[in-house]
Amino acid sequence: MRKLKISRLNAFLLALMTVSLAVCYFFLQNDYIFLVLNIIALQAIAVTGLNILIDATGQISIGHAAFYGIGAYTSALVTVHLGWPIWAGCLASLCLVFLMSIILAVPTLRLHGHYLVMATLGFNIIVSIVLNQWESLTGGPSGFPGIPQIASGDRNFFLISTSTLAIFVTMTLILMQSKTGKIFKAIRQNESAIAASGINVEMYKIFAFVLSSLYAGFAGFLYAHYMSFISPKTFNIFRSLQWVTMAVVGGMGHITGGLIGTAVLTALPEFLHKFDEWHVFFYGFLLIICLVFFPKGLAPTVSSVIKKWHCSKGVRPPTLKKVGGQENIGQITLLPGVVGHADKDDLPLRLERVSLNFGGLQILSCISLTFEPGTIYGLIGPNGAGKTSLFNIITGFVRPAEGKVLLGGHDITKLPPYKRARLGIARTFQTVQIFPELTVFEHLLIAAGEGNNSFQDMLLYFFELAHVRNTPAGEISFFERKLLEIARAVSGRPRYLLLDEPCAGLNEAEKNKIISCIRQLHRHGVTVVLVDHHMDVVMNVVDRTVVLHQGRILCEGSPHEVRNHPDVVKAYLGQETLRGKDLQC
Repeated sequence: MRKLKISRLNAFLLALMTVSLAVCYFFLQNDYIFLVLNIIALQAIAVTGLNILIDATGQISIGHAAFYGIGAYTSALVTVHLGWPIWAGCLASLCLVFLMSIILAVPTLRLHGHYLVMATLGFNIIVSIVLNQWESLTGGPSGFPGIPQIASGDRNFFLISTSTLAIFVTMTLILMQSKTGKIFKAIRQNESAIAASGINVEMYKIFAFVLSSLYAGFAGFLYAHYMSFISPKTFNIFRSLQWVTMAVVGGMGHITGGLIGTAVLTALPEFLHKFDEWHVFFYGFLLIICLVFFPKGLAPTVSSVIKKWHCSKGVRPPTLKKVGGQENIGQITLLPGVVGHADKDDLPLRLERVSLNFGGLQILSCISLTFEPGTIYGLIGPNGAGKTSLFNIITGFVRPAEGKVLLGGHDITKLPPYKRARLGIARTFQTVQIFPELTVFEHLLIAAGEGNNSFQDMLLYFFELAHVRNTPAGEISFFERKLLEIARAVSGRPRYLLLDEPCAGLNEAEKNKIISCIRQLHRHGVTVVLVDHHMDVVMNVVDRTVVLHQGRILCEGSPHEVRNHPDVVKAYLGQETLRGKDLQC
């Protein structure tokens, strides 16, 4: 089982927070300070949840105060009107928050862009209206009094609020260091690449949203049973905007940064309360200072400074020693049968009369192809011939206007990319798609199924990436990124590996290394479909070649047959080819 670690900066900040809170508890007697600290702790729980969502999707919610309010009012209603115990009120709050977050997340997180912001904004406004207008249930603007308290006194509740915050923060840090947390980060950085690795992006985004909403709901439950009085103005849109600001100041998606942002922006207004006329000015001034001088937030800036200091002292992150030199790439033998699944009973991949249109432009017309297991195929053609579009259809990123995609006779035309990847159809992209913030090894772990990491370790040596195992992918060379993308695709043990211009931008030596890898992978059971503009690369490695021209199959055959086909010669020389009506599909 992989050991989970918390970074030194996070560990230091948590230790500092623990010591500071212990000092406060034993040496402070001012109830007002404990009140402020309790509010900081409760808001920090909600901001921690918000940072989970930001880290997983790269999107923000301007509606988490609504879940804060739902958690508070639900528990207040069932404990006061129904006489339920406080723990039952907590369960009721979390159940309703869970239900409402699912209803909100499922339709909005399927979309891209800022739909989540608009949906959560509208949701928060609706909840605020309900809390204000339904006076017979919520008390309306006058508020809801008489809520039973968990603990009497600010100092006693301080133990509950801070210990709860510590538990939530620790759980969150462990989550973000787990495979799920790495998938969250990968989704934020590149949704296409993570879907091609067999990950259900929608499910993880919904999970992140629901989990973050539960954090806010639980904080609301604690707030209601701490203050013993709640009113709608506590849960309005400005509270949601305040939490987003706290996340921005501390560092968006940075868990311990959220604690810093919450502490600063909650305590500052309280300490400046006597300068009431300057309150907004100081608050805005601090926010501008943070955005100008610390655009990534306070915690990431501190982390970056510490990293640069370590580098200046000659400290480097640990990596494995480079073995054998890259001249031997692809020559390290993998265990037989551990890569692909091709055998005599494997599944052929077929396209039946596939067509694709974008508006009035026809990209592909009546394409019928069969890829037999255990073969290396080359897909060539001039720019705009439809090669990448065909890859997108095979892997599920684009749905054809007509026709079917079949795997072993089963229609997979309507399956999303992640399900096709799980069936053994992996791919790389025309432009290298990586996750810059994740390490090289983490790329392979994400694409792998459950089990030990021995196969991923083997792939690191096979692709000569062991020396950059713990290096963020954004810091490795272009050629190493090419290798990493192929390794990530192979990490899922595919039947079919679709390589979209793997040699683009490489020199001759690097192209030869890629060719060596392709041949080795083929020997280990992977059926390869290769797109490349380098004719020498394609003709020297493939068994069968398919030529596309103007969205149609011009010819298909062995490399020798294709090289000497008159229509192929004409197409590549830019001369007139057979008319579309003469080509039969």
